[in-house]
Amino acid sequence: LWGLPLGLAFGACLWGATASQAERVTMEAVAEAAPGDGVSTLDLHVASLQSSLNSLRLRADTIVGYLEAVESGALGPDQKVLRSIAGIVQSLPVVDKADLEKTFFEDYADSMMVKYLATVTKSTSRLNEVSEKFQKIDPSRSHRL
Repeated sequence: LWGLPLGLAFGACLWGATASQAERVTMEAVAEAAPGDGVSTLDLHVASLQSSLNSLRLRADTIVGYLEAVESGALGPDQKVLRSIAGIVQSLPVVDKADLEKTFFEDYADSMMVKYLATVTKSTSRLNEVSEKFQKIDPSRSHRL
């Protein structure tokens, strides 16, 4: 392998991290908000996912716009950019639409069931608290649930 002995080798690597304004705002909101502020951690997670998906859509639209401009002849092809796009496309998994829909709906049904069970559990707990308070107020008329 390039005339080097097999083993672990480290080398310099140029890299950079970029974040859109929406991503920065979301991360600041997540860092500042506490679950007790009327905002649940689920809400924060959903907002973060929504921001990430919007950012992904904007970037995908930019790539598609570039490819359409190259195809129509409005822009000349840049081989470096086209190789980068090809690398992105090749890294994406090939997914069958029917399998994806089936998996999505199964996951969705599972999520809804978990949400339903959490709601039932929370309601039962609250009902038990009310029952205990009622029993403390009037022990002669209390009935155990």
